[in-house]
Amino acid sequence: MVNEERTQFECDDGNMILVASDGTAKADMLRTDCSAKSWLLVIDPEDLDDQEHPTLQRGAVETIKNLGFKFVNIALSERTYGHADVVQDIIETLDNLPRPTVIQCNTTRRAGSVLTLYHAFKDQLNYDEVQEYAIKNNLLYKDSPELVGWVNRNAPAAKPPPAFNIPEDIMKQRKAEFMEEHGSEYGYKNAIYNIRTKDFKRMGDQVYLDYTGSGQYRETQVGNCLLELQTTLFGNSHSHSPSSEATEHELNAARKHVLDHFNADEKEYSVVFTSGATGALKIVGECFPFTEKSTFAFLNVNHNSVVGIREYAHAKKATIKVMTDKEVERCLDQKCNHGAIPETPTEDPSSWDQLNLSDEHCGNAYMNEDRKTYNLFAYPPEDNFCGVKYPLDWIEKIEKVGMCGKRDWKVVLDAAAFVPTQKLDLGLHKPSFVDVSFYKMFGFPSGLGCLIARNDTLPLLQRSYFGGGTVILATIKKHFVQFARKRATRFEDGTLSFLSIAALKYGFAALRELGMDNIAAHTHTLSRHLYKRLSQLKHFNGQPVVQVFGKWETDNAEQDQGHIVTFSAYNYDSSPIGYHTIQMASAEAGFHVRTGAHCNPGGVDMYLKIGEDKVEKFARQKTSCGDDLDTAEGMHLGTVRVSCGTYSTFEDVERFCSWFEEVYVVQSEPVVDFKKIRKWKQLHALVDEVPDFQLNKLTSGSEAEN
Repeated sequence: MVNEERTQFECDDGNMILVASDGTAKADMLRTDCSAKSWLLVIDPEDLDDQEHPTLQRGAVETIKNLGFKFVNIALSERTYGHADVVQDIIETLDNLPRPTVIQCNTTRRAGSVLTLYHAFKDQLNYDEVQEYAIKNNLLYKDSPELVGWVNRNAPAAKPPPAFNIPEDIMKQRKAEFMEEHGSEYGYKNAIYNIRTKDFKRMGDQVYLDYTGSGQYRETQVGNCLLELQTTLFGNSHSHSPSSEATEHELNAARKHVLDHFNADEKEYSVVFTSGATGALKIVGECFPFTEKSTFAFLNVNHNSVVGIREYAHAKKATIKVMTDKEVERCLDQKCNHGAIPETPTEDPSSWDQLNLSDEHCGNAYMNEDRKTYNLFAYPPEDNFCGVKYPLDWIEKIEKVGMCGKRDWKVVLDAAAFVPTQKLDLGLHKPSFVDVSFYKMFGFPSGLGCLIARNDTLPLLQRSYFGGGTVILATIKKHFVQFARKRATRFEDGTLSFLSIAALKYGFAALRELGMDNIAAHTHTLSRHLYKRLSQLKHFNGQPVVQVFGKWETDNAEQDQGHIVTFSAYNYDSSPIGYHTIQMASAEAGFHVRTGAHCNPGGVDMYLKIGEDKVEKFARQKTSCGDDLDTAEGMHLGTVRVSCGTYSTFEDVERFCSWFEEVYVVQSEPVVDFKKIRKWKQLHALVDEVPDFQLNKLTSGSEAEN
């Protein structure tokens, strides 16, 4: 162990003595009293030239050698920490030096780090094991993580636990039944398993079911990106050097890849690259020409990034309307196409409630007289909360005919959750604006999306700010700026993430290889199976275990419901099992799912029926939409969202369902009424008397106190 002066450490393979820069003065004592036989100096070469704080006093090396130490010096600077060749030098040197060995650095903490580095890489410790080793041996403290921080940065991450599995014969039988019914839609003619073996080695035995949160990249996809970066010289595109021209070529090609994927004619649409779907929506909200006569209407189950547009509309005193799908349909119905939803003053944000459309509202018709006043409607073709799909034919009806007694509507289609698994044909359906996120589509690159804008609508967006790359010339004394000729590039401030954009072609190629129709069939089939398995689960007393949200039981479920299965879970007595409880348990079991409110306040309001007053109350107690405050007053504050994707398999879904059934379905009446137990110490005493009791099943909804 390390003593109070932190000068000596004993390990299993012999003594290691850690000393700082002044340790040379103790060389004689170390040789005689500690029987040290060798001396390893690990030092930054720059420290040797520090005249004010020399690491070694003049003649120190000669003194060490004269005392009979076997002396070795390794140069290790901040720039070479964790380099493979330096690490190998340390391992080989310490292995070959006679023990006990003195390890000298400019501080004993640095010496302790060198020792930790030695064990981290020699014993192939992962990140967590490095931490455990260092803390156990007094080399790392919570208040001093820098001690071996550089080791932590270079050590491999801890391997996640293998996901829950089921016996092979049972899996085989269940899959045979599934394939008999869905074999033609599932698995890309069995190619899914070759793809998973070749391109998803990193998944190991994990089960990833959060494709709405993020898509997953194929390893050949990023391998092709790396090869291109290693063989092609790219540079800032705002020039005419060869590297700039190479970048400009990739940018133009990427725009074409985007338009081709969505069957959009470049004469009709332009691509504006953004930081993501949220960045695209922000451009629309920030630049749309809202006025006091304008209306911003949006579907109630939109993502927060869409809801945020209302702040721009409100700032310009536009009318804000929140609508359900039924209300939209009624407004588009011929009998009330010119009817108006009652106006609500935007000065009071509390008035932004869902609207109650009655027949008399639809009868009070009026038409927008000012054709230069534009209105904006936003909705998702598939919501990210529970995957319900909404009609794409709304686009043409709203933009060409109008609604809510007004014309001159523009539609922004939030397609981020839709396009990873569905085909969006902009040659058939032509909204003014579409936002997408590329990492949700094919996993890599992240931090990149785009706004696809119709060319006849793009001029409506009014910019105030301009940055590098968006202008041709500007003056500093006169208030003059000449924007770029291409309207799309006027919204691309600064230098684009051109290396990420160059990677898009490999993602689109991965989607083309399988085909969007096949991806849609594959994911819907798996999601349908997931829904059926979960919705059929019952406790011993017949109480359902989960409530699944969405439109899974409509006559046209394939058209009405996407690839997301969102649910809340309940105990046998109908008390809620919090989403955070399930999140932590599923993660420990090797499953990747998402829980919380999913950045969709309208989904929470519509499906969980909490009420906005209580949402405000609970929000003050929460730190994020997915934190551990998951139930309150007997209500769920969020849900569990499981989403299948392009590379999901039957085995992924079946393993999750089997695990969930194993953990949360109570098969027989509990021997103990845990609702009456108020103290955890009482609970532990009773558990000792019930050896077959499964704690995780029967206490997940208990209110026992600490």
